[in-house]
Amino acid sequence: MTLNLYNTLTRSKEPFEPLEPGKVQMYYCGVTVYDYCHLGHARACIVWDAVRRYLQWRGYDVRFVQNFTDIDDKILNRAREENSSMEEVAERYIQAYFEDMKRLNVKDADEYPRATHTLDGIKRLIHDLENKGFAYPAEGDVYYAVRKFPEYGKLSGRKLEDLQAGASGRVEVEEEDTKKQDPFDFALWKGAKEGEPAWESNWGSGRPGWHIECSAMVRDRLGETIDIHAGGADLIFPHHENEIAQSEAVTGKPLATFWLHNGMVTVNGEKMSKSLGNFITIRELLERQTDPMAMRLFVLTAQYRKPIDFSEDAIAGATNGWNTLKEGLLFCYQHGSKLGWTEADLTNPTKVEPVETEVNQASEPKPESNKSVWQETLIQILQPFLKLPQAYGETVKQYKELVFLTIAVALGGVSLKFASEVLKIASSVPFLPPIFEIIGIGITGRYLFKTSTREMLVQQVRSLIQTVDSKINASEEIVSEAATQEQEVVNEEAENYITPNYVERFQTALDDDFNFAEGLAVLFEIAKHLRKEGNLLVHQGKTETNPEILKQQWYTLVGLAQILGLEAQPDEDNTNANGLTDAEIEALVEQRQEARNAKDFAEADRIRDELEAQGIIVSDGKAGGKTRWHRS
Repeated sequence: MTLNLYNTLTRSKEPFEPLEPGKVQMYYCGVTVYDYCHLGHARACIVWDAVRRYLQWRGYDVRFVQNFTDIDDKILNRAREENSSMEEVAERYIQAYFEDMKRLNVKDADEYPRATHTLDGIKRLIHDLENKGFAYPAEGDVYYAVRKFPEYGKLSGRKLEDLQAGASGRVEVEEEDTKKQDPFDFALWKGAKEGEPAWESNWGSGRPGWHIECSAMVRDRLGETIDIHAGGADLIFPHHENEIAQSEAVTGKPLATFWLHNGMVTVNGEKMSKSLGNFITIRELLERQTDPMAMRLFVLTAQYRKPIDFSEDAIAGATNGWNTLKEGLLFCYQHGSKLGWTEADLTNPTKVEPVETEVNQASEPKPESNKSVWQETLIQILQPFLKLPQAYGETVKQYKELVFLTIAVALGGVSLKFASEVLKIASSVPFLPPIFEIIGIGITGRYLFKTSTREMLVQQVRSLIQTVDSKINASEEIVSEAATQEQEVVNEEAENYITPNYVERFQTALDDDFNFAEGLAVLFEIAKHLRKEGNLLVHQGKTETNPEILKQQWYTLVGLAQILGLEAQPDEDNTNANGLTDAEIEALVEQRQEARNAKDFAEADRIRDELEAQGIIVSDGKAGGKTRWHRS
């Protein structure tokens, strides 16, 4: 099975092949930390978290790097509003980001570089661009000469003649027009301004531009060319276009093989953004008692490249959907004991493995079969009986007679030695009940082999029957062995039922450019089946499906859901939520606020973690507003 991804650069789906087999270098353009994250940020983080999880499940060793833009005009403006510093604003909202992502079950990146921590790399890259003739200084600033890079526009599909001046960055056009050689040029380094942080450089005191930081971080942390560069669709132009121009002008190599972009969250068809004032933060949504997993589900139900419209009805629908999945994920805790499942079954579920691919396929050669040609032929003839229903309830006497009859029929054309081997083969074929052993082997004996030795073989059969009949007392062992074989058949049936059905369909969906919605359909199918079986167990005391198969279905549901970051915990895990009184919670919240005011963020984090361990979620208000809390 091949993983195919839509590449923004080529505007087509392509088979994914990493630069180094089995390893993936992935960079995601993260948030500018000047406020709490809204649902648009949540979508991007959830999508790329799910992509990363899936790649890891498929067998890739993924190195995932995500940046924080911690110096920007918006951060500086917020610092002025709060009479604070850029560093304090950035640090506060970085910590808030981690709190939000933890609740959304977004895994930590392998590294979180910041612009202010990458200044040496930024200055080196600007110096290289200047030496190669792609950058020029101008009155304390340094600009990128866009027209010097002939491939500018290849990611977005835009042409310079169609663009308007000033579309190349965040800064005000009027401020820079007099310095630029060309209105399309954008800033790599900005000269120092009064009241703003600045760092020394060869071009004077100043700070980096917006686009250069990501180019420098990719080169310093991952290398000159990476496998996947991800971000929101709103970053295709100008940010990612400018990244390509900066990086490839220096290295002469592609910055990334695949460019992946998630669609925007919209409200009434308009992009959700802080500038438009139509946004809702993750914290505000969770304070409405929205389950974080319902938020993940809301995000993953849409094609990741397309816009998704936010509404209360959409969130309500996602909540209902999560309740269905949650019921399936908790099936074991609600019904496992009634089905004879052990604690080990619940705590150590079987891992769901992907269908064999070039990434995870074992390289060792398969052992050669020790079966002879005629044995292989027999097995092939018996294959049609694999799907027939299993027969139960044979008595000891009936089972013995069936064995004798099977031998007799089989010996219509083979020697006694060969007949015993036929029986061994027949009994090893899954789902083959005794009655069909008779038919299958009888057909084999009558039509596949010569019959010239029939009379001699009949005499041998009679002798064999007398010998076996004298050992009738051993029949209980036969039944016991048969029961063991039946249990093995049940276990094998469960394994065969799950693997080619649910897992392959799930993998096929996500291999098609991360079709999460279709993959979720597989999860809902399992969850609904488990819910039906649970209802039968409660009201009728039994299930239609064998408990071993139900166990495998539950294992599969849990395993596939984890790939999407969807996890449910049994209620008993939250028993400590009521351990604190409201007064005790308020006292801890007040202590935490005092620690925050004193900039003792370590103590504030410790108190927050203590509250979360008790099932209490705290949400900080904007700009020093009141901290709210609720029980999870």
